Parts: sequence; structure tokens; C-alpha cells
Amino acid sequence: QYLLNQINYDLREIKTGHQIKIVDLEKKVSVEIAHKSDKYILKGTIDRIDLRDGAYRIIDYKTGTVDPKDLKLDEIEKLLNGKQNKAVQLLVYQLIFEQLYPKSHLESGIISSRKIPNQFLGLTYKKGMEVEEKSKLSKEFIQRAFDLMLDPELEFKHNEDSEYCNYCKK
Repeated sequence: QYLLNQINYDLREIKTGHQIKIVDLEKKVSVEIAHKSDKYILKGTIDRIDLRDGAYRIIDYKTGTVDPKDLKLDEIEKLLNGKQNKAVQLLVYQLIFEQLYPKSHLESGIISSRKIPNQFLGLTYKKGMEVEEKSKLSKEFIQRAFDLMLDPELEFKHNEDSEYCNYCKK
């Protein structure tokens, strides 16, 4: 049923005049990021990359519900506190994609199977934010996230709002 909903969504988009070409599915991507004097590899698997009306679009499929406010980027602190993990995932994918394909027009978002009809919920930025500011925000977020992850004084704690994964103990 979910697959049928997705196909119908794409067909509606095409019927309303949009041009859509699926470029890749389950695309494994990685890029080297410099942080201070070290280098790190960011990796991910992008569910779908398509060209919609000439612009690249990164799509992440979710089986749960997605609130559009969780995809609004305006402050780095909100990203760093773990409350906007879906936005962080899309931001990292965008950063990787921009490094691999510079100067490409790009948007990213989520399609949730719980949202009927399926619709693309895009990553949004503070109103009036220019492309250069968006890129700067992404890069600053990554650098600050690395600062936090590599700080030996900080203790990693389980987010009580999240379930434990198979590898963690309660």
C-alpha cells in the first residue's frame, strides 16, 4: 500500500506539470570533512535522489509521523540539542551532496508513509536566509557537532525520548 501511495504521489506531481526523473535509490555517499587538524568521513545512504523541474531533491522516507516544524532550521542550538534529528540527517545529506556536486540547486525533505496523501515535507530555513547563509549554517553545525563529540569532558547520555537500539542496554 505504501509503495502504491508513493507511485500515486509521483503521478499527481507529473500530472500537475512537474518533471520528475529518479536519479538514484539507496545511494551510499561519503565525504571527507576537515575539523581542526584532523579529517573525518561522513557517510550515509540517501533513500532517493531525483531531479524535479531541473533541481536535485534528496528524499528520505520515514515510516513514522513527521512534524514540519521539526524540519525548520533557524538556530544551531536546536540542532545540537538532539530535538531535530530528522533535520540534522537531511542537513548532513545536503552537506555531503553539495561537496560531491558543487553548484547544484538542491532541496531535501522527507516523505512519511503516515502522511496521507504522501507529500514531500522540505527542510526549511529561517525566512530570508540566502544560499550562502544556508551553507554557512550547515558547515558551522558540523564543526560544532564535532567539537561536542570529541570533547573528552562531555558524557554521552541516552536521550530519554528515544528507544534503545539493539546494541544498547537499558
